[in-house]
Amino acid sequence: MKEMPVPILAPYLFQQRLLAWFADHGRHELPWQQARTPYRVWVSEIMLQQTQVTTVIPYFERFMARFPDVQALAEASQDEVLHLWTGLGYYARGRNLHKAARVVMDEHGGAFPVHSLEAMAALPGIGRSTAGAVIAQSTGERAVILDGNVKRVLTRLHAVAGWPGRPAVERRLWALAEHYTPHAQVVDFTQAMMDLGATLCRRGSPDCGRCPFRDVCVAHARGEEKRFPESKPKKALPTRETLMLLLQDDKGRVLLEQRPPSGLWGGLWSLPQFDDHGDLEGWLDVHAPGAELAPARSPFTHVFSHFRLEITPQPARVTRLDAVSEQRRWVEPGRPDGIGLAAPVKGLLESLAPFTLSAPQGPRPDSQEEESPMSQTVFCRKYQQELEALPFPPLPGKKGQEIQASVSRQAWEEWQALQTRLINEKHLNMLDPASREYLMEQMERFLDNRETDQAEGYVPRGE
Repeated sequence: MKEMPVPILAPYLFQQRLLAWFADHGRHELPWQQARTPYRVWVSEIMLQQTQVTTVIPYFERFMARFPDVQALAEASQDEVLHLWTGLGYYARGRNLHKAARVVMDEHGGAFPVHSLEAMAALPGIGRSTAGAVIAQSTGERAVILDGNVKRVLTRLHAVAGWPGRPAVERRLWALAEHYTPHAQVVDFTQAMMDLGATLCRRGSPDCGRCPFRDVCVAHARGEEKRFPESKPKKALPTRETLMLLLQDDKGRVLLEQRPPSGLWGGLWSLPQFDDHGDLEGWLDVHAPGAELAPARSPFTHVFSHFRLEITPQPARVTRLDAVSEQRRWVEPGRPDGIGLAAPVKGLLESLAPFTLSAPQGPRPDSQEEESPMSQTVFCRKYQQELEALPFPPLPGKKGQEIQASVSRQAWEEWQALQTRLINEKHLNMLDPASREYLMEQMERFLDNRETDQAEGYVPRGE
């Protein structure tokens, strides 16, 4: 404990403030909070890694409808799992989810080992914090969490210097999390810590005026809220180039091939990729003699944590294809047969009008996926100026892409906070289509700077 910064409050005082705030302003109607089981909590926690709640909700509900328990998930094919994951990004999460389900069935008799933090953390794709969250949220037993939201809260409250990914800094934060975590009301406490970071102590636009700890927060007292947590040291990303073959047959179907199980887009279905036109044309000579090439489309960039991939789509048409194997298949662009697709491939398929090669110019530029998306700017429709962009679409489908292209991170985070207050104070049920329709209407009004319904904000006790 010698590495722990000086706590801002005694544990019981910290817990009292946090739980009082959570009772009035926390999130209580999320789908995975209903009929809690280790399985439902686990799936939600994996989906919520690097992904916002509003994006996760429809994916979670579809996932539960198809895989209601761990046995159903374990018995499914990886293709089916990744198909339901398509659009969430970070596809290693989906692959590990599937692997972990099979481990639970094969090695734990179909029951999650929630009696042991070490056993939970040993499952594929589950680290110490996720294991703690599953145990605390599904059983009520004391378990400490330290996800990105909690790191941000603790870092600001104590002005902890250094990037939280550094082992020494992370040890200090774990010590603080251990110090504050109670032995009772653990379900509410852990959810409250995550909610505080997600709705008030936001990365780009912290809402310090509503925070129950604003009078003791060191970063706030210094006026340095945006300094903490400190960013990971940046490195220049190398750029790689690839050609993606958009090969269609006379029925308008597109050829896909499955990626190797590990590595980039492991296990997903993608378009055939080539380093240069010579390799692409050589492959066509062997497997698709007589193929007709159309003009290449404009290239676009897909950003990963460790490199940028510049993709040039190359349309072509063929009447027959030699050597179609289990790793290749023809799909209709609008109905890709329930398989997992790499994000840019999904966008390219959606762009293809049936039976044509004169489709629009591919997905939007600079689509993002995998770890630590890069910061960019966007002309924000709410604030009418260039501001930091969202790192990924916050909602599924075209609506999410539209928002990412026209709404800043700041505006979206402010809407997230208002949405939470509307849900709580109007007692909305997120499983109810009418409630979702209402929130979508309020979202559009907020982002267009029109009048929205009001929700009472949090006022600290004594004011």
